[in-house]
Amino acid sequence: MSEPTTNANPAELVFARRRDISFQDFGGEGLLVVPRQSLQIVLNGTSLRLLQLVDGRRTVADLVAAFAAEYDAPSAETLEADLLAALAELEGHGAIERLPHD
Repeated sequence: MSEPTTNANPAELVFARRRDISFQDFGGEGLLVVPRQSLQIVLNGTSLRLLQLVDGRRTVADLVAAFAAEYDAPSAETLEADLLAALAELEGHGAIERLPHD
């Protein structure tokens, strides 16, 4: 999936979990259920943590900072690109939505 397209700085984007999804942590891996699309997706630990952090308040820059603090992460630019790709994938599955930019 491609990165979200917007006129806003990607670091300022904010995403929220859709209310109708559910996810469960099974010892570092997760299961995401998106009933609207009849999807069940196994999440690796990184994708699970991303979904846990997406709360409708944190910006992509906040997510990058959280991942950099929690993981042995590559450069901030690489981490941001990886997170944007993962966010786009979760958005494409209908698990999260991009919130309007102020």
